[in-house]
Amino acid sequence: APELFNEGLYPGGLHLGAVAHEYRMARTEVTASQWFEFVQAFAPRYPGPSVNSSYGSFASVLTGQWIAPVPGSGHNGQPWQFTMDPEAANLATGTSWHFAARYANWLHNGKSPEQWAFETGVYDTATFTRNPDGTWNDQFTPAPGARFWLPTLDEWTKGMYYDPNRHGDGQEGYWAHPIGHDTPAVPGYPEDGGETSAGIPFPPDFDASWHVPVGAYPHISSPWGLLDGSGS
Repeated sequence: APELFNEGLYPGGLHLGAVAHEYRMARTEVTASQWFEFVQAFAPRYPGPSVNSSYGSFASVLTGQWIAPVPGSGHNGQPWQFTMDPEAANLATGTSWHFAARYANWLHNGKSPEQWAFETGVYDTATFTRNPDGTWNDQFTPAPGARFWLPTLDEWTKGMYYDPNRHGDGQEGYWAHPIGHDTPAVPGYPEDGGETSAGIPFPPDFDASWHVPVGAYPHISSPWGLLDGSGS
């Protein structure tokens, strides 16, 4: 399993990408609609609106940018309820590592709505504790037999940059950019001939309608067919 360092692409070298096992990666980032399904499933299991080292701010960290709590929910004994901007359904979303780990647990457990399905299976959330010095005790390595997990930096790097035929048939190596080329992707909207949404100058007051959906550049991919590696 070669490293990106072997290509000599970056000053000082980056020792990344060496992965000795077979694995799969999703072709795109998690979309807001996929995340919304998880948010709705997990909301009844959330213990409360307080901020702590394990959960962070439920209303902001869990929901990401395009999902919002219904005003008044989650307080005074009321259950949490959420809404999603319909224009954001196929946009990339984001969250904290802790909630992403619970998402992997939930997928691994067949999307069961039971409490245990969110807390164990791939990552043991009982380890999600913080020490007085600020360090974490989190279980970062997926449990044996995990069906879904968060890719390591090495796994992500190999999936985006590595090409088994980089220097010719059967001659492996890494490209300088995660699009199967040594030249960067051109910023711009797909209809304008752009190759990545990274670097597009959005207006000061923009909403979901200004954003580019995942997979909008299907002809720009890693050697393994992974999309949007250059930004979204």
